[in-house]
Amino acid sequence: MLFRLVFLSILLIAYFTKSSYSKTYSSQQYQVLSYNLLLNGIIGGVGGAINKKPNEKTWTAFRKNFLYGCLGGSIKYFAKYDIYDLRGESNGFWAKPNRLNYYIGHSIVHNASLNRKIWSSFNCSLYGLNIELFFKDSFYVKKRISTLTLYNLVYTISIGNKFNIDKSIKYGIFYFDMNPKISDAGYGDHNVISISSRSVTSVLPHEILHTYQHPDYILINNCFNHSFKRVRESKLHEIFRKYFYLDIAYMSMLYQVQPKPTHYKNFYEFEAQHFATRSLVNR
Repeated sequence: MLFRLVFLSILLIAYFTKSSYSKTYSSQQYQVLSYNLLLNGIIGGVGGAINKKPNEKTWTAFRKNFLYGCLGGSIKYFAKYDIYDLRGESNGFWAKPNRLNYYIGHSIVHNASLNRKIWSSFNCSLYGLNIELFFKDSFYVKKRISTLTLYNLVYTISIGNKFNIDKSIKYGIFYFDMNPKISDAGYGDHNVISISSRSVTSVLPHEILHTYQHPDYILINNCFNHSFKRVRESKLHEIFRKYFYLDIAYMSMLYQVQPKPTHYKNFYEFEAQHFATRSLVNR
């Protein structure tokens, strides 16, 4: 049963990320909305089924958490939709409420994928810290360093981009001014963006959207809790997990296998541009 659910899930996600080129903005909206609902529903459902209670049926756990995942996915979708409002630097004050909105949806999917109650915890990534607030039984906060953000920071600094502290505070992520020698208009990754001074207004929402695409996939980690149980119980891994969160770059891997002949044939570039412009994207 679980294998069939996983296989069907992969087929559904592949269908909505494949290069099917809609001819109208409304049809592209439907494609992107369906993708966001299904991706989060499937991560919630499959993770919930894998992490089900001993006396709980697989289908029951999948169905319940699939619906919770879709709910979280819808909240994340509307947070992405509102990215358009950040196209002017004067609207930067909306960035933090927007990220909060996104991570409310993200937390619902996170709890679903662990087969927990919908409001058991609030999970977010803030300036390289993976923060989880637990509300069940007693309130406590768990903070760990994001390994993916750490890598992105090292890489961004190594290519000569300049850290902008004012805009980092403004947008709630690490903001870098692009090295003038680099021809790219912008670059967005998990918690880190670099923007060229030549194209701030047009590129900013697009690159911020990329910072949301990585957390969409990071929750796949929750589906492997049982598979790596022995590793997780080792002393070395226990020490590592106390201070670091291993947020694997699943999205970056998938990005590399997307079509390359035209920029927006890549689904993740298409999704970012779709939300950044709210107009038909020529693929």
